[in-house]
Amino acid sequence: MVDPDSGLILLDFGGVIVRYQRSEDVDELARIAGMKPAQFHQRYWLNRPQYDRADVSPEEYWSSVTGRALQNGIAFELTSLDDKSWLHRNPETLDRLQMMSTKGLRLAVLSNAPTSLARTIEGLSWLPALEQTFFSCDFHLSKPDPRIFEATLGALKPPPENITFVDDREDNIATAASLGMATIHFRSADQLDALT
Repeated sequence: MVDPDSGLILLDFGGVIVRYQRSEDVDELARIAGMKPAQFHQRYWLNRPQYDRADVSPEEYWSSVTGRALQNGIAFELTSLDDKSWLHRNPETLDRLQMMSTKGLRLAVLSNAPTSLARTIEGLSWLPALEQTFFSCDFHLSKPDPRIFEATLGALKPPPENITFVDDREDNIATAASLGMATIHFRSADQLDALT
């Protein structure tokens, strides 16, 4: 159980607050890119860390995925659809987060996300009240690099031992735990019930 007066819950976004990309989203992205879905999926993740850190522009990223220089219109279309593909809500998680917010629990987000997606997330009306949001694109660092966690901890008032970090990836969980945070390796929203 998290103490509302001294603790904070720090959550990943993709795979926790929202669901993973749907196969039909990936198929449509592959179609626009002119690629087979399996090849697209492999190349999509190959250079994703650089994109999430804002080390490359959307045009550079999508050109690396497709293996050819893209016109701005196609890169914009891929970026827009890609952003939307990461916004399929997880209602079970959101119900619990809304309950936590009502009880006065402090919530924040730490997520790997490119700039356009990060700015979209910040404007979502259906998110519960978040104390702060932290994105890889703004730090030019991405999870599981300890430096992004350290920068986030530096901006948060509770000490690490009063923060519970929730993420779906084991490598991110391992880094958070090494820095003294309590952790939940997210598999279902039911795990969040232990925090209230």
